[in-house]
Amino acid sequence: MYHPGRTIWPPIGQSGPPLKSVTTPPRIRVGLKPADPIGKLYLDPKLPDWMPELGLKDVRVGRKRLDIQFWREKESTCWKVVGGDPTMVAPRTCATGPRLA
Repeated sequence: MYHPGRTIWPPIGQSGPPLKSVTTPPRIRVGLKPADPIGKLYLDPKLPDWMPELGLKDVRVGRKRLDIQFWREKESTCWKVVGGDPTMVAPRTCATGPRLA
C-alpha cells in the first residue's frame, strides 16, 4: 500500500520473504502496571530462561521517565531503576485469579 511521504520497504522489484513468514519476537513478561494518578509504576517481572537480562529506557509515567534494568538470578527476576526516581517504582504482583501467584 502506498502512503505519501513514507518509504516502501523492501523496494518494489526486490525479492524478500513473504509477509506470512516473518516471525514476531517472543513475548516477555515484564509486568508493568502504571498508576499515573499517584505517580507510581508497579513491576512484576519474569524473564524467560533464555534471556539473562533486559533494559528498558524512557519508560514514561506521567511526565517522568525511568530507565529500568532487569536480570535473572537463578529462578528469580531482579530489577533496578538506573535512571529517574527509584521511589516511583515498587514491586506488586500483576497476576489475578485463584490459580495465579
